Amino acid sequence: MAPLSRTWLLLALLCLSSLLEANSENMWSLISQRDLGKINPSAVLHSYSFKNGTEEQVEINALFFQEKDFSLIVMDHPLQNKSLLEAIEEASCIAGVNGGYFQLDGTPLGLLVHRGKTIHPLQHAGILSGLFVNTPHGMSLLRVGEAIPTDATEVLQAGPFLFDHGHPVIGLESTKKAYRTFLATNGQGLWMMGVISPVTLAEGAQILFTLHTTPIPGLTTKFLTRALNLDGGSSSALWADTKPVPFSFRTDVCVRDFLGLTRIFHTNHLRKSGSPMDAALISKSSSGSVYAHSRRQTSSFALPHQPSRLPRYDQYEISGLKEKKEH
Repeated sequence: MAPLSRTWLLLALLCLSSLLEANSENMWSLISQRDLGKINPSAVLHSYSFKNGTEEQVEINALFFQEKDFSLIVMDHPLQNKSLLEAIEEASCIAGVNGGYFQLDGTPLGLLVHRGKTIHPLQHAGILSGLFVNTPHGMSLLRVGEAIPTDATEVLQAGPFLFDHGHPVIGLESTKKAYRTFLATNGQGLWMMGVISPVTLAEGAQILFTLHTTPIPGLTTKFLTRALNLDGGSSSALWADTKPVPFSFRTDVCVRDFLGLTRIFHTNHLRKSGSPMDAALISKSSSGSVYAHSRRQTSSFALPHQPSRLPRYDQYEISGLKEKKEH
């Protein structure tokens, strides 16, 4: 082999080696999992630990819940004088996380709707690319630009999307590590809300993809179609009324708004003489329902049309807007 050819071959091998090493560092694997308790059989809290090629470890604590039994509402506190736990107690919720972004004076960034009333209008900024939407017919995660149902009762704008159409979003910020709060769904009634220990947005998306593709005994995680990043960093918080012990992560955090989980009560599940209410919630029957928040029950709720192409790029910086802190 000619000296020049050997030189090019050596360079090619070095480039390939560097590429494989970089990919190895960015690959995440599940190393352990724990059941942290349940609210009822339709709402279970799990903890997952992951590591990458550099032996960095990351943990996700997340509540899985079924839309047929639970609903999410916006809990808005303009004075920022309520902690997550106080907001949950005031709204009679059974779990919750921190919500969207806000400015130093407490003004929300992005669309915020509660009980059908618009608290703050829609804003267009790279990071504010997604919406959590709740209607009488079900909940969904939407891209800004997708039609918001006219009967939406609860809406929270946040972002960026971490996961879309079953794939991690391309081009997410990859240098700033912080706690991440997220909301995810399969578009068919199964939801997941939780907190990831300090990672970049790109790492968070890859970790959720690992969870999506790793077979886990007793739990179907091949469900993610969309995952939305909420406010994070020092705002991240999660509380759930799990049994035997409630789960609590930084519940003293005071922010502008939160998302709270409420039960949906079914008429054929009402308390019988001498039986506990929780026993009624175990039933899988779905006929004849009365809801804590007026809504029509559906066995599944399909997301609006999702393009067949891979997710579009999300920009991390808020153009022309001031964040309350760096994430």
